[in-house]
Amino acid sequence: MWEKLAGTILRNRLFLIGVLVVVTGLMVYKAVQVELAYDNPKFIPNDDPDYVAYQEFKSIFGDDGSVMVVGINDSQIRDLDFFNEWYNLTEELRNDPDIKQILSIANIKNIVKETDTGFFEGDTFETQVFAAEDVIKQKPQTQEELDSLFDKIHTLKFYEGLLFKDSSHFTMMAITLQKSILDTKRRIFFVQDLQKKIQATCKAFDVEVHFSGLPYIRTEMSQRIQSELVKFTLVSFLITALILWFFFRSFPTLFLSLLTVMVGVSWCMGILVLLGYKITMFIGLLPPLIVVIGIANCIYLLNKYHEEYKNHQNKMKALQRVIAKVGLAVFFTNLTTAIGFGVFVLTGSTVLQEFGLTAFLSIMAVFFISIILIPVLFSFLPAPKSKHVKHLDYKFLNKLIDKISDIVILKRKQVYTVTIVLVVVSIGGMFLLKNVGYMVDDISKSDSLYKDLKFFEKNISGVMPFEIVIDTKKPQGVQTVKTLLNIDYLERRLSEYDEFSKSMSFAQTMKFLNQAYYNGDPRRYRPPSIMDLGNISAAVPQNNSEKRLLSSLVDSNNQKARVSVQMADVGSVRIKELREEVNLIADSIFNYNRVNEEIVTDSVIDIMVLDSASELYDTTFYTYFETSYEPVDSAQRVDINITGTSVIFLKGNDYLISNLLVSLLVAFIIISLLMAGIFTSGRMILISLIPNTIPLIFTAGIMGYSGVNFKPSTVLVFSVAFGIAVDFSIHFLTKYKMELKRTKDISLAVKRVQKEISTSMIYTAVILFFGFIIFVASNFGGTIALGLFTAITLFIALLCNLLVLPSLLISYDIAKSNDKSKPFIELEDV
Repeated sequence: MWEKLAGTILRNRLFLIGVLVVVTGLMVYKAVQVELAYDNPKFIPNDDPDYVAYQEFKSIFGDDGSVMVVGINDSQIRDLDFFNEWYNLTEELRNDPDIKQILSIANIKNIVKETDTGFFEGDTFETQVFAAEDVIKQKPQTQEELDSLFDKIHTLKFYEGLLFKDSSHFTMMAITLQKSILDTKRRIFFVQDLQKKIQATCKAFDVEVHFSGLPYIRTEMSQRIQSELVKFTLVSFLITALILWFFFRSFPTLFLSLLTVMVGVSWCMGILVLLGYKITMFIGLLPPLIVVIGIANCIYLLNKYHEEYKNHQNKMKALQRVIAKVGLAVFFTNLTTAIGFGVFVLTGSTVLQEFGLTAFLSIMAVFFISIILIPVLFSFLPAPKSKHVKHLDYKFLNKLIDKISDIVILKRKQVYTVTIVLVVVSIGGMFLLKNVGYMVDDISKSDSLYKDLKFFEKNISGVMPFEIVIDTKKPQGVQTVKTLLNIDYLERRLSEYDEFSKSMSFAQTMKFLNQAYYNGDPRRYRPPSIMDLGNISAAVPQNNSEKRLLSSLVDSNNQKARVSVQMADVGSVRIKELREEVNLIADSIFNYNRVNEEIVTDSVIDIMVLDSASELYDTTFYTYFETSYEPVDSAQRVDINITGTSVIFLKGNDYLISNLLVSLLVAFIIISLLMAGIFTSGRMILISLIPNTIPLIFTAGIMGYSGVNFKPSTVLVFSVAFGIAVDFSIHFLTKYKMELKRTKDISLAVKRVQKEISTSMIYTAVILFFGFIIFVASNFGGTIALGLFTAITLFIALLCNLLVLPSLLISYDIAKSNDKSKPFIELEDV
């Protein structure tokens, strides 16, 4: 088959070149249309219950990931000059059409009680209404005026812990972006301009400013993905070019090899656009990987070409034999590599499915490009000169291969001993692996993005949304004193956790209104009594900022309430623990009746009405909740649902880990079946898989001992590395199959294969090693892990295929059956 294919390719070389030029032109046309993905990557299936609940939450309360935060912690915020600049900045941003809302200490609002006069049937009556007013109506003119305003601001307990802290000079600006720009390219330029504007204001006063929030984090990540796509593609071209020149010392060889991979990269980007996908963090890795894989193809084909030409000095015959003898091996190596990526289609994660399908099609496209372009283009060039095939006789390389051959023949026991020890030690390291991921896990701890996030965690406990939805299952169920008390107590319990910021809820808003109802008395910042609740609710006007504030915290018929907190990036394990703990706390508060509840509740209300002493209120409040209780009837149960970006991240992380492990198993099975199709022998399949399983165990052990967590980026290593590493075995065993049929002697066949194929394996391993190791220069921890550990895995895989694989083959030869003339591995088996 491959002999016929070789003849067909060389006879129709002009036609095939024409087809490649046309298709490549189409792919380049499509490639220039490629776009970055600006929305949040989705790792959870659409039918997952938590994802469905999160979508329902967003449809009721809005997006929880639309707020960009700006923070400072500097005493100059209380100095007149800097405060006025902060005021000007706030006013300027408030008028920006792409900003839905901005909240800072400079435009902080107070709620005041006003008297409204009305007329009905000729009579005059007065009603009380709430109105929002700016605490700072204009820029203060003197330092004394500013100090007085700060004294007023610090009486507004609603904002303490959100916009400022009494215990420090920390203050925050919360900028809510319009939904129309959140998931678009325009967000990047808008956020960058916004950042420059704020930095310029702060720099003039030597004030350090910090940025965070999901819009900012996503913008920074998108920009870095784009820059790294270009950077690593160019670096991979440069490194492979240098290595190719070092090995072949031929400009035509270098140029045509790079041309082949350039065509492959353009096809990769074209395929991406044709599939309707955009560049994500994972897909951004593909162009440099295509360069490395394409160059590996070129090395195997060119080494065989030079070897054949050196033997018989016939260029066309050498090119024909390149396709006939190496084509099958190169096809299977590309297929196994493609499968290593392609199995991600089975994960159920949209991001990984797009990555897997694009990678599979691109790698197979690179094979067809290589198997056509290399023989066809070299057929038009002059025959290789002696200096072009000189690399086949490198003394150092030949001595190294001879040394490896001696070790395999004379020191197999030592090879097995060292291998077994390393495997046992590595298995010990595997048990140290921990399954934990962080939302900014891929960002270096020295990066400003990471440092800014930690700044907010230190001052307000974090910026990652964590949402609790309370469904009373009856209209107006939220607007009862009992529900308000329950929500308030839940928030008090949440405040005991260092991981959570101050909460925002309907209860907090009603406490603010209660304070306003009592003319701004800070001691009245607590839930309204049953006697005041009706008056306070009636005093909230319709269609204004106060009403909009309430609508973002309760649904339209006051059945569901939202308790919103921000949390630190504590990792998937802790998030899971917090979710379970908070769910238990909320359930114990909302779904259990207190003994003598009416009496206790009445005493709380009496204190709320008659006594303004905060200490007495708090004592009675906690007494109420610490009384014995019993579960409510099932019909009266309140539904508690915990959601938000943090929870979805947790679920996505769990999905990724489990699905990637399943994908690794599937890849292992599929590649095993492919090996069975090549060798039709259980023994040979086992022999081929052992040298490629050992590197995976070894890498997992290194991860464990190094304290590297088990997360999506590190799990990815195993599928990718296994698919590539098995290529060494395929090349070795394919050649071994041919030599064994010719010599009928396993030891001699192994020695000849080592002499012939080891050079290409070493060349390819060097290319692959440096092709992956360049990723350690990434700004993303996940990309660094992928590059470093894949490079280590491939290096160990090379050693195993040079030492362990031939050792196993020779050991089987020694284990003869009773018939001494009959090898343990039958020829028909291979």
